[in-house]
Amino acid sequence: MINGLYVLISGSASRSCPADKLDLAIRFVASFTTEVPRRQGGVVVLAGEEEANRNQDGTPLIFDWVALRAVKRFAESTTHDPHPYARVIMSDEAPEATLLPHRRMMLL
Repeated sequence: MINGLYVLISGSASRSCPADKLDLAIRFVASFTTEVPRRQGGVVVLAGEEEANRNQDGTPLIFDWVALRAVKRFAESTTHDPHPYARVIMSDEAPEATLLPHRRMMLL
């Protein structure tokens, strides 16, 4: 168990990243991020704008919202004692008000 410790999840892929490697990275981040709260820890992410950071196929190139969606799925499905599963950091250049409504809902 990691009992209350937080792990920073940060990363992105180049627009030229091959689809198979990008898919592998996304699956790893989602799997790892689900495991952290399962072991009583939490994650820290730097929430950027996912919509502007996608490849030509529409696949996200940044992993922060991949991590947040995995944490949300875990939180909705668990019977563990609730605790803060994620901490979100946003820069002044990307204030919460600029996020799409469904993204803002994940921050509540």
